[in-house]
Amino acid sequence: VGDKGHYHPPLKGVLDLRGKTSLRDLIRLVHFADGILCPVTLHMHLAAAVPLPAGRKRLRHCIVVAGGREPAHWEQYPGHHYLHTIGQLDCCATGGCWKSRTVPLGDGSPLDQPQSLCRDVTPRGMPRCMDMISAHRVCELIEDSITAGDDVRSPLYMRTLQRDPFSSFSSAKITRLNHEVTSSTYET
Repeated sequence: VGDKGHYHPPLKGVLDLRGKTSLRDLIRLVHFADGILCPVTLHMHLAAAVPLPAGRKRLRHCIVVAGGREPAHWEQYPGHHYLHTIGQLDCCATGGCWKSRTVPLGDGSPLDQPQSLCRDVTPRGMPRCMDMISAHRVCELIEDSITAGDDVRSPLYMRTLQRDPFSSFSSAKITRLNHEVTSSTYET
């Protein structure tokens, strides 16, 4: 999903809807989605903002693969798993680097300038901060989201919060937020 001109490396077994969905279509897809896997994009904001279908009482899970570009406290919503590497590399040691490209795309954007490009890139062309987030970890969170049922404070999610020293939410605050959201916002 996205603009037809957006760059995404090809993936096997993935339905490519770039340039084929309007904003209204995207909102409809999010509305009916049980969960969303995305980078730091409009999709994560829609996952938090779009109302749930009638009768559904649990948060829509969203797994955001963020790397070291933006600090978690700017982006993380209740019910979201924000996978970041802030503090693990020199380029994002004290916060996000705010660099969104590894190569110039030639679209005239100032993001194509050398000082705006990520300089810590793997041989496969990935920003190192993104490459540090394993597919296994993402799959583990997807499985946890599927099996969590009505409890958005699943054991894996709470373990993630407890071992992430850079999380902007304490376990107590997450528990309180989850209670407020599930007991008041989604009542039918």
